[in-house]
Amino acid sequence: PPPGDAGRGPAESEQHRRRAGDLIVRIHDSPWFRIFIMAAIVLDAVVRATHSYKFLREYLHELFVFETALLTGIYTLEFLIKVWAEGFRYLKSKSGVFDALVLGAVYLSAFRPDEAAPLTVELRAARLLKIISFIPVLRDTAECFFLVMKKSLYAFFLLLVFVFFFGVCGFYCFGGPDSPDPLHWEDKSSSFFSVAVFDVLDNAGMKSSRIFTILCIVLGYFILYNSCIAEMSAYMTDITKKQEATRRKMEEEARALKRRARRPEGEEEIRQVRGDFQSLKEQFKTQEPCSSVNFAKLYLTAQRHLDHKTQEMSRCYDEMAEVLQELKEDEQLHEP
Repeated sequence: PPPGDAGRGPAESEQHRRRAGDLIVRIHDSPWFRIFIMAAIVLDAVVRATHSYKFLREYLHELFVFETALLTGIYTLEFLIKVWAEGFRYLKSKSGVFDALVLGAVYLSAFRPDEAAPLTVELRAARLLKIISFIPVLRDTAECFFLVMKKSLYAFFLLLVFVFFFGVCGFYCFGGPDSPDPLHWEDKSSSFFSVAVFDVLDNAGMKSSRIFTILCIVLGYFILYNSCIAEMSAYMTDITKKQEATRRKMEEEARALKRRARRPEGEEEIRQVRGDFQSLKEQFKTQEPCSSVNFAKLYLTAQRHLDHKTQEMSRCYDEMAEVLQELKEDEQLHEP
């Protein structure tokens, strides 16, 4: 057994581990933990900005080394706490993978103290990307950005194909030696840039092909390009709504998990209260209540259990009121 469990039995050791796990979960959910990590990120940003000055970099070299070791320990501790509190669900999530990559960059920069080594400065600057996974709004925006970038590449290639098609048509229609506009269409490269660049409409020799180029710009830019932008905006709005629904679902699951975890404790407390009152009933039958010390102790124990249960019920009522208030605000926001 571990050194801390040497004098404990199996049940007591299991209870000790459960309490340690509950403590880690409370630390993970505490706002002070988030404030502490945010302060570490701000400190890292300030140090990175100060590190850009050569004089300070040489004068405060030992301080920078200590700061690197300190932030390495803080980020490692945060990662381990999140893994313990959220389990494999955190490792499978996008934010967990991103945090693992940032932590890897932290360790690579920590074990490469030479500033002249390749990628050392870049790896240390990559630690500031931690703020993306730390702030939920930035994390959701980054996820939406990468999803939209994937779809926008298709629109970009479609626009290139469209411009290439018009360039080939312009080459064969206006690129001949007898054409009235061979300056811009005499070869395929010139024709491609003629339909892709807006400056060709400055009356620089484009006479008969001007309408052709205007048509390409109207169809390719004002219709196709702006339609793709509208599609990207709608797609990003849809992603944002889905992420908001997922966040609400996760919050509801967390509340349900807390209620299920609290239910056995509540049932045990109710059994204790019932047992205490049953013992009081038996004491009434056999002893005089006013002269019995055991009765007084039992009565006080029952009252303590009852007061504790009343406080638990009051806290549950407060949580229910908060949930109802959130649901009411959501309904008001989604009302037309």
